[in-house]
Amino acid sequence: MGKAATNTIIERVAAWAAALRFVDLPDRIVDRIRLQIGTSISSAALSPWHEPAQAVARARRSRGDALVFANGARLDPRDAPFVNSAFAMSLDYDDYMVACHPSHSAVLVPLAHARRLEEVIVAAAAANELMGRLSTACLLGPLNGQMTTYVHNAGASLALGKVLGLSEGKLARALGIALYQPNYALIPGFWNEGSKTVTGSTALDVGMQAARLAEAGLDGPMDVVEHPMGFLATFAFARFPGLFEGLGQTWFSDTLSYKRFPGTSYISGAVEATLELSGGLAVSPEEIDEIRVATTIFSATVDSLGSAALDREPLDANAINFSIRLSVASALRFGDLWPWHLRPESIAPESGAIRAIARKVRVEHEVSQSIDLLGSSPVSLRMFTNLGLRGVLALLGHARRSNAASGAAGRNPTSLRGILGKMPGLLRDLRKARGGRVTDLDFDTQAFRMVQSATVSLRSRGDVRQSKVEVPMGACGRNHEEARGLVRLRLEHAFGDQAPALWDLLFDHDAEVQALYALATPTGAKR
Repeated sequence: MGKAATNTIIERVAAWAAALRFVDLPDRIVDRIRLQIGTSISSAALSPWHEPAQAVARARRSRGDALVFANGARLDPRDAPFVNSAFAMSLDYDDYMVACHPSHSAVLVPLAHARRLEEVIVAAAAANELMGRLSTACLLGPLNGQMTTYVHNAGASLALGKVLGLSEGKLARALGIALYQPNYALIPGFWNEGSKTVTGSTALDVGMQAARLAEAGLDGPMDVVEHPMGFLATFAFARFPGLFEGLGQTWFSDTLSYKRFPGTSYISGAVEATLELSGGLAVSPEEIDEIRVATTIFSATVDSLGSAALDREPLDANAINFSIRLSVASALRFGDLWPWHLRPESIAPESGAIRAIARKVRVEHEVSQSIDLLGSSPVSLRMFTNLGLRGVLALLGHARRSNAASGAAGRNPTSLRGILGKMPGLLRDLRKARGGRVTDLDFDTQAFRMVQSATVSLRSRGDVRQSKVEVPMGACGRNHEEARGLVRLRLEHAFGDQAPALWDLLFDHDAEVQALYALATPTGAKR
């Protein structure tokens, strides 16, 4: 490509991304990204009533030809992704992949700028791979999941850069500019229904600006990721630069997962198991004696941190989205959990009953489930074994702070059930993981299972029933055809009679984006 060497991480990423073409993408990856587009537009369309997202729409008014899926407005491409991300973020109904939530920037940004769907798919493929690697490299760090908002700085700059046709050099500059000032989310804002809405918007805005600045000739630091005082040193307790070596061989897009229930993915196993026990029937508080949810450390911690919202007035979608107790209670009270159940007028008359059921839900961390989660990827095991003393101390300090914050909000207890049976396998896996560099070439993404397990025990009028879900519906590692059916159902809920035509269009990469816009214009479907 005219350059003697591409030595830094962002130079290597830019070289790979600049050369990436549709024909280079494996068919399975193209299929997953088509579903990713479907969940992105449905998540943005299913909460037109969400007041904080409406406030974002009022703040970013302009004229253009990029569609806002929630309200049908046509905005300048610089504004549409910001607004669409806010609506997609409002109910936490976005898709996810290992260690991050990519679609706000990977899909919504190129959708606002591209002419053809093929361009969107290629841009999303490139952005997914970068964001998946950035967040996985920082998995043992202070931010996790949707709070890794810095991925959108990078993802938006790369996705837009691809659509703009930036050269390898300008793509690298865009990434350098985008990651020079990466976004850093803080817990108080994340649990606020207003500020949470722009979790992806503010970061992707920076990324889009970075691409435009690079296009105009502005330079950026090429070593911003691996510099001793750079990105990895700031966002990870130990640096794993080898996670950027398998571009084009290891596809993080294999781990794309699509949500059945609105809310953090950490509630999904518990809600699915609960609905299996209830049979989808609406339940009153008087019918419930006790509900026990045994789950992983991540799910239990999220529930602990969110438990301060149990008594928040008025009860809102954000409180339910990040609480196993409130999500399980809402699913029992409504007989299911879909976006329309989180409308204020749906929650308000049931808030007392929801809280009464939630107070009967006991969430506990079951160590054996966390071991299963840890063992789901050899990369995560190898990262733990390569932490080093400094990394271990940093991780313990972070755990201590999180534990204190969870304790203040109502920390969940820990259960050691099943731990003895898991220990031999864990020790064997840890021995295998010792030694060697941490590299994404060791990550078999096609075999990866998105473990979000929960065991629910429901005692109702003396009768006790139990159900366990390991990999939730729509998540990678479960039936892919089931995931396709879920995405199609989401399109039906969001776009009504237009959904079949939209589904067909998603599988026609020659389709024009404006044709997608025409079909996705709001119809007043089940929203």
